[in-house]
Amino acid sequence: MSILIKNIILRHKVTIKYLFSGGSNTVICFLLFWLLIHFKVNYLVSNAIAFIYGVVQGYLFNCFFVFHNKPKFISLLKYSSIYSITLFISLALMYTWVSIFSINELIANILTTIVVTVINFKLIKLIVFK
Repeated sequence: MSILIKNIILRHKVTIKYLFSGGSNTVICFLLFWLLIHFKVNYLVSNAIAFIYGVVQGYLFNCFFVFHNKPKFISLLKYSSIYSITLFISLALMYTWVSIFSINELIANILTTIVVTVINFKLIKLIVFK
């Protein structure tokens, strides 16, 4: 591996780990969302359930794999607060994509996930795992 690539990986190690753990978490949450939709659960309820599951799993991934912190109540509280805010952003985006722009629920979920992922990473890195 070239020195340039190694330097890039070392410089962006946390971001790469966050994207990897977040990516696997996103796939699991997307499958949960799809499964709930498949069983005729309302798309907003399905989105909220998958989102909440993702918060718990994401916190554990971030503690143990990305930032190497022990889980603590205060960091869980901060993490949950950030995700509570972005849950409402997620629901508002889902409603807008599906109900106003008539975008397919699964496509809307993908678009929403992209937006919310960027917001979450910035806030979590800045507030929870400084």
